Amino acid sequence: MLKLKKVILMVDLERFHFLEIFVIDDSLWLMFDIDRWGEKNISEICRQARQKQYQLAISNPCFEVWLYLHFNHPDSSQIKCKDFEKKLRTYLGSYNKTNLNLDVYKNHIVEAVKRAKTLHPNPQQNWPPTPGSHVYRVVEIILKAIKP
Repeated sequence: MLKLKKVILMVDLERFHFLEIFVIDDSLWLMFDIDRWGEKNISEICRQARQKQYQLAISNPCFEVWLYLHFNHPDSSQIKCKDFEKKLRTYLGSYNKTNLNLDVYKNHIVEAVKRAKTLHPNPQQNWPPTPGSHVYRVVEIILKAIKP
């Protein structure tokens, strides 16, 4: 099943790229978690993505790390998705991954970017080797684009 998901992921980007609906300054991004893929699969996805000049925004172990970075740095005891979900519930009073309240994060984006970069400053890394998120990479581009 993982191989099928990997193929679908790349085919979807290929289809988008083929449609040529983006301009020269645009970029295609793969954003996913490592928690369900396994290192071998992720290495292959990253290799193919780099070959096609796609950008990567990978979270380890899950996207909740990126959300948590809006409020704090992860500590060494937080290594599983459920740890980050629990911490988000503590900060927010509740947390529902299928129905995010984006308003609670929007005033903390700059801090989240700083924290994420501090954790993993090496731009050559395809994904964070320890809990963290490279979502900041695409967020920085968006912030620059909307800056007046």
